[in-house]
Amino acid sequence: MENLFPTAEGQPSKVQKMLEKLQILDNEVEQNQSLDRILNYLTSADNEETVEEAIETAAEGGMLDDLYSILTNTKGETQSKVIQILAELAKVEALRVPCVNLGFVPILLPILESEDIAIATQACRTLGNICFENGEQIYK
Repeated sequence: MENLFPTAEGQPSKVQKMLEKLQILDNEVEQNQSLDRILNYLTSADNEETVEEAIETAAEGGMLDDLYSILTNTKGETQSKVIQILAELAKVEALRVPCVNLGFVPILLPILESEDIAIATQACRTLGNICFENGEQIYK
């Protein structure tokens, strides 16, 4: 599988470039294809040993800000995929507090009431991962 996170210091990752491209794509099909590539990388068993460091590198490059923008400006399948990506990212301890600080929790809470069970489930999963061993930050 293609490495979506380069090792060169200071260079934007391919995931970061895909997220930036998502900001300007009008075609929902293309957006979802890019999100699928990111999800496949994050959930692939082949990448288990390197994914945490790769996620931290992408987050340092502004990935969470891009996801926030996409999440707050989309609905349906695209929004669901962004929430799935957030759930994967929030598995990394170093990203839980930034997810809270950027304001993902208040955005995800109303989604729990969605009639779309798939998106409500992903929002619940994401909130669970953000909250895992992060109680002090959540209750501030």
